[in-house]
Amino acid sequence: MFSDFECPACREFYLRTIRPVLKEYSSHGKVCVVYHEFPLRGHKYSRQAAQYTKAAQRLGRKQWTAVLDALCENQEKWHQDGSLDDTVFKALGADEYFRLKKLLLDPSIDTAIGSEIALGVKKEVNSTPTFFVYAIGREQKVVGVLPYPVLKDFFDRIVK
Repeated sequence: MFSDFECPACREFYLRTIRPVLKEYSSHGKVCVVYHEFPLRGHKYSRQAAQYTKAAQRLGRKQWTAVLDALCENQEKWHQDGSLDDTVFKALGADEYFRLKKLLLDPSIDTAIGSEIALGVKKEVNSTPTFFVYAIGREQKVVGVLPYPVLKDFFDRIVK
């Protein structure tokens, strides 16, 4: 999945589709979700939000999903005022937040985001959300939001 944290459609797709997929399928080892940062140039805070989630991934799955949830649930606020620090602090608590802030100093965070953007460009991602489903030896590119019941039906048919 290629996503931008300031994209309203990405927010809806995460909250209504991807979050249930992570809970019902990914956490049980039935589906692998690979999340790629794809901050769009016109969005003022999306690169910084991507940096926070990349750093949170290094803390662990629990911290990563907490940051994803917080950024998506509070997009309207931090998108307007840039209050990413406040949003992430509330999601993680003091200890984890300060660990994350140290990780943000690592230049490999930006390198990883740059690599994901380059991959998206190579795969002709022109808008967000865009995701690829790999199943039964095939790849299907999907641009835009797909309702959870559609993905659930698909996964239930191919995942035993």
